[in-house]
Amino acid sequence: MQSIALAANILDTSEYEVLRLAYAEWHGHVASQRVIEQTFSRYLREGKAPYWARHYADKVIREFDAGQAAGAWVLLMLFPPKPRKPTAGMNPGDQLLA
Repeated sequence: MQSIALAANILDTSEYEVLRLAYAEWHGHVASQRVIEQTFSRYLREGKAPYWARHYADKVIREFDAGQAAGAWVLLMLFPPKPRKPTAGMNPGDQLLA
């Protein structure tokens, strides 16, 4: 249940929509509204998503995490941290350790 909620948060959508997207990706076609409503109802009642929905949510989370890591690396390359000026009582080499 947590992975579906996290994927919904990442995609800025609802858990219902995550189930709909997951179904379409896994099965290769859009599910009927009835199928998604039954799936969503069971998900809320039992707290367990179908395997295809968990697979989709895990993929969304992995791709988000990879993008976050890549984004952080790019920012460090574009805007490296500036060394701090030594303060009184510090040796010049100490600024790297501060």
